[in-house]
Amino acid sequence: MDSGTPSTAPPAEAADSAHPAAGAMTPAAAVIDTTLFFDLAKRKKWEELEAAWLKFVDAPTLEPSFYTKFITGMAKRGEQGRADQMLALLVQNMTDQGRQAEALKVIRACLPHMPSPDALRETLLALLKNRYGDRPNYERFVKAAQLETAPALDRALNAFLTFLQYDVGETYMHKSWGAGTVTAIDPATRKMVLRFPQRPEAEFTFAGAREYLTRLPRAHFLARLSRDRDAMRSLANDNPADFVKVALRSSGRQVSVADLRHEMTAYLMSDAEWKSWWSRSRERIRVDPWIRFSGSGVNAVLSQRDQAVSVHDAAFDALAQAPTVRKRLDAVRSVVRAHQKSPIASEELDRIEKWLLLRFERAEHDGGRIEALFLLDNLRKIDAEHVPAPPRSVDEIVRESQDLLGALQALELSDYQATVLETIRRVRDDWPAVYEHLLPRLSARLASRGVSVLKEAGRFENLRHLAETLLTNPTLNTEAYLWAVGEYIHDRWKEFAPSLSIEMMMEQLLEHFSDLNANYNPRDESGPQMREDINAIRRFFEAHHHGNTRRIAAMMSDEGARRFYERMLAHPGLDSSERAHIAAALRAERPELEVRAEENLLTSIYHYVTKQSYDAQTRELQRLRTVDIPANSQRIGRAAAMGDLSENAEYDAAKEEQARLMSRVSELEHLIRFARILEADTVKVDQAGPGTRVFVRDHAGAQSCYTLLGVWDADPERHILSYRSPLGAQFLKKKVGDKVELQLSSGEQRQFWIERIENALHA
Repeated sequence: MDSGTPSTAPPAEAADSAHPAAGAMTPAAAVIDTTLFFDLAKRKKWEELEAAWLKFVDAPTLEPSFYTKFITGMAKRGEQGRADQMLALLVQNMTDQGRQAEALKVIRACLPHMPSPDALRETLLALLKNRYGDRPNYERFVKAAQLETAPALDRALNAFLTFLQYDVGETYMHKSWGAGTVTAIDPATRKMVLRFPQRPEAEFTFAGAREYLTRLPRAHFLARLSRDRDAMRSLANDNPADFVKVALRSSGRQVSVADLRHEMTAYLMSDAEWKSWWSRSRERIRVDPWIRFSGSGVNAVLSQRDQAVSVHDAAFDALAQAPTVRKRLDAVRSVVRAHQKSPIASEELDRIEKWLLLRFERAEHDGGRIEALFLLDNLRKIDAEHVPAPPRSVDEIVRESQDLLGALQALELSDYQATVLETIRRVRDDWPAVYEHLLPRLSARLASRGVSVLKEAGRFENLRHLAETLLTNPTLNTEAYLWAVGEYIHDRWKEFAPSLSIEMMMEQLLEHFSDLNANYNPRDESGPQMREDINAIRRFFEAHHHGNTRRIAAMMSDEGARRFYERMLAHPGLDSSERAHIAAALRAERPELEVRAEENLLTSIYHYVTKQSYDAQTRELQRLRTVDIPANSQRIGRAAAMGDLSENAEYDAAKEEQARLMSRVSELEHLIRFARILEADTVKVDQAGPGTRVFVRDHAGAQSCYTLLGVWDADPERHILSYRSPLGAQFLKKKVGDKVELQLSSGEQRQFWIERIENALHA
C-alpha cells in the first residue's frame, strides 16, 4: 500500500496541508492588474492606490514576487508605514473570509523584505490563533518559537510551523517500522517521540525526521489507522465498503487484498480477526457500485471506479472478460448472490443467458459446451422458468464425445470433472474402459474416486490394467503416480495390485525426479508444472514423518534398500537437510544401512572428528547463536533507525554480515549433526584410518610421519591430514608393508612404504 509521497515543501506548507482552509479562494471582484500599484506609487497617487487596494483585497495574488516588489518600492519612496497598513488590511480581510492558509502565504512572502516586521506581528498572531488556537500545544509553540518577541519574525514563524508539523497526533512513515504517530514533542531540544506498531516508542530529532521519515496527511489511510484505531475499527465493522474507500483514496485508487490485510493486521486487529472480518465483509465490498473487485485469494485487487456500476453490470463484465473456468463460475455465482439482496432485472438475466448460449454455440470442444451448460444451470437458481433449457444436455454430449479427456482437462475444476465422470458411468456402456484410459491422466482426487467406483462395480480386470498403467509411468502424470504408489505400498490395492518390483518403481521415480531437476526452467511454459511435480515428489518422501520412505525401505531387499539409500543421499533434487532426514528415516527402518554407510569413509554422510575439535565447533555455534547474531541484529536495528535504507552503507554491511553468520550457523549445524567423535579405544591400528598415525619410508630411506584426523583437526604443515583430503585418502585402508603412491601438494609423485601404524589418540 502506498505510504504517501515525501513532501519537499517548506514546513509551512507541510503544516497547512493537515489543516486545509475553510474555503477555497474564490474572488468576488475582478482581478486587478498588479502593475497598476507600481504605476500609482511611482506617480505618488496614494489615494488612488489605496482605493485600488480596497478592491485588490477581495481577489489578491499569491505570487510572492509581487509582495517583494511592492514592499521594496514603497519603502524606497518612504511609504513603509502606508504599506504596513495596507498589508495588515489584506491579511485581516483574508482571515475574516476563512482563507487563513492563503493569508499565511502572503505573510511569509512579505516578512523577509519588511524593514520592520513588527508591523505585521499583531496581525500574524491573530491569524495563527484563529487557525491553530485549538491545538493543545498552541501557546507552548508560540512561546518556544518566540513569536511575540523575536526580532526575526520570519524565522520565528518558520520555527512555529515546524513545531506544528511534528505536533502530537501527526503521523509519519518509516521504511522498516511502518506508520508511527507522534506521542510527545520537545520544542526546546527539537525532538519528538513516535509510537510504531509492534515496537517500543522511538525518539527522533527534527533533522532525523526530515531525513528518514515521510509525513502522512491526516486523512491518509495509514495515518488514520495509526491515530484513530477505535474509529477506524468501528468504520471497518459498520461500513466495510467506506473503510476500503478510505484505503483506495490513499493508495492511488487501487490496493491488493494482501496489502490491505497487512496494514489492518499491523494496526487494527489480529490475523484471526482479519479472517473473520474479511469473511463477513467481502460480499458487501464486492457489491458496492464504486469498488471494482477483481481476482481472487491472495491475488485479489480492489480498485476505485470512475463511475458507479451496478453489481449485475460488473458481474457481466467479469463474466465476459474472465480467462478461466473458475473466474467465469465466480462471476455467475456473484450474480446469484447479488440477486438474493437486490433482484436482477429480467433484461439483465436475458443478457447473461444469451452470452452463455452464444458461448455454447461457438465452443470449439466438448469441454467448452459442458461448461456453458453448467453455468446456465447455476443461473437457473435465480429463475428456473425464465432461463430455458439449452439445445443439448450434458448427458448427450458425454454420450457422443470422442475426446472426453480433452473435455475433462478443459473444464479445469475438479467438481465439474467429477460430475462428468459420474455422467460417463451413468450414460456410457463402455464406462469401465473409458475410466481405465482417463484416470491415469487426471488428478489424484479424481483417480481415487474412479477407482472406488470401479471397485464397487467389481471391475477388477479394469482395475488391474489401470493400476499397472499408474504404477509404471511416472512421467504420464506425476500426481496420480505418487498417489498410486502410496496406495500400493500401504496395501490398499490387494485385490487387484499387479506384481511389480518396488525397487524398479523407485528407480523409475528417482530417474523421473532427476530429469525434472535437470530440465526445469522457470521461464519455460512447462516450468510451473515441473516445479509442482518436483515439490510433489519431495512431499511424498516426507509425508507422515517419512512414513512412505520407511515403508518403501521395509519392502525392499537388502541390496535394493542399500541402493535406494545411496541414491537418495546423492540425489540432486534434495538439499542437505532433506537428505539427512531421509537417511535417518531409512536407517531407523533398516539399521544395517548405517553400518554399511560408515564403511565408506569418503562418501558417508558422517565424518570423524576429535573431541577437542567437536567441542570447539560447538562453542563457535553457541557463540554465533547467543552473541554474534543478536549483536549484529542490534546493529541492523540501529542502522535501520537512521532511516533511508537505499543508501545506508552501515545497514547494507550489517545485513551482509547477518547473511554470512546465518550461513555459518547452517553449515555448523549440518556438520555437527553428522560428526562422529573419535574415541582412543575404538581406533584400530591394523590399517590406516581416522585416528591413526602412519610412519612411512621413501626409496632413499628417509622417514616421515602422517596423522589422519577429521577436517576440523587438519594442519597440513604439521603433517596432520584430513582423511577425506586427496592426500589423506591415499592412506586409507593401507597396512604395514603396503606401498603408497602420494601425489604431494607440489604436484610431485612419490612412493612410500608403510613401516608402522599407531593410535594417534593415545597420549
